[in-house]
Amino acid sequence: GKSNQYITQFIASGIGQIQSANLEGAEYLDISKTINFLHKLVETKFNSLTKIQKVNLEGLTSLEVQWLNLQSYYEVEDSEVSTYFTECLKKQWTKMPLQIQALAGNYFLLIHEDRLASNILMSIKNRATTKPNLGMYWNENVNAYSWDRNAIETQANLINFFQNMGMDESILSPMKLWLLNQKQGQYWESTKTTAMACFALLVNSEPSFLSAVPTAIKWGNKDISIDEVNAPIGYYKETWLNKEINSNSGKIAISKSSNQPAFGSLTLVYSDEMEKVSKNVEGLQLTKELYVIQSNQEIKVTPNTILKVGDQIRVRLQITSDRDLEFVHLKDLRASGTENIDRMSSNKTVGNLNFYQVNQDASTGFFLDYLPKGKHNLSYDMFVTSAGGQSAGIAEIECLYAPTFRANSNAPKITIR
Repeated sequence: GKSNQYITQFIASGIGQIQSANLEGAEYLDISKTINFLHKLVETKFNSLTKIQKVNLEGLTSLEVQWLNLQSYYEVEDSEVSTYFTECLKKQWTKMPLQIQALAGNYFLLIHEDRLASNILMSIKNRATTKPNLGMYWNENVNAYSWDRNAIETQANLINFFQNMGMDESILSPMKLWLLNQKQGQYWESTKTTAMACFALLVNSEPSFLSAVPTAIKWGNKDISIDEVNAPIGYYKETWLNKEINSNSGKIAISKSSNQPAFGSLTLVYSDEMEKVSKNVEGLQLTKELYVIQSNQEIKVTPNTILKVGDQIRVRLQITSDRDLEFVHLKDLRASGTENIDRMSSNKTVGNLNFYQVNQDASTGFFLDYLPKGKHNLSYDMFVTSAGGQSAGIAEIECLYAPTFRANSNAPKITIR
């Protein structure tokens, strides 16, 4: 079949990384024929450029940068082709995607253009965002429909570049934390992406990053120890009777002695009246508001609002997420005495959300394959069918891939006469 330059270069680069890391068996991998084949491909493109294009240093794409980075692994002698595209890259690296900038920096480092590599490092580092729970990441690093704009692979290449530039664990650990967070709430869509992420996380990492995390937990006045029975899954359950609950029961302190990341979640299960349920205020958040439609205008429903049978109510749900999540389910309980206007379940698109909406007797559900980071609004309409005073019900959202990420709204109180 027809060859693919990107895939061929990706495989060859991976072998180059393995050999550079001196992993066992790497010395038996000989891809000299592949290197020659790729050189001829790039040389063909170079020869197709006009004199004017060469004078203006045109023709550089992400593929040529990937090729240059590959060349540096195998100490291939400079040629007219590599010299030309290197000069192009020196002038144009600021215009390239983030992943390609990381490859460019790595390439310049390997060919001993240390000053240029340092400039690229500082540029990338200055654009980073660091948060304690999310790690170090770049807002511009988002998925797009091209190989050089894959968020996970971009982060993996950034980690590799920063490692090669001698950055210490105070920088690298937050970068790896962001990568682990993406796996926590999403799936890595290909074996290629997974392999790159694992290489970035494991190769050249400090031994402490790969070891078990000694974690101390104090629950109220009681020290919790993860014994050999529940250590493999890290699950611990504690049950209290009413008479055992005191002011200290809700106080939990978690500490660890190492700098490596640790993940966990705490679920408190209790019974209470629905009106007293409060919404989440950080991480994944969900807000529910009701509006009555009058003369094509939305009027917010408050505890003092009196609704009438026949009123049209609009339910507005606002989702706020501090990270990208996949396989998300949102379930909104409806108040008794109301009926959905739209009875049919169907696929829908609202803004940049694609979801399947399920309309049931007592609730409305939304199934989202992908929930991007940020704020999103969903809504649906219903009619008031009978009188009474009741709670409008809470809305709940959960990442089915990682149930740690879940939230609920408050439960608005409504009065119908």
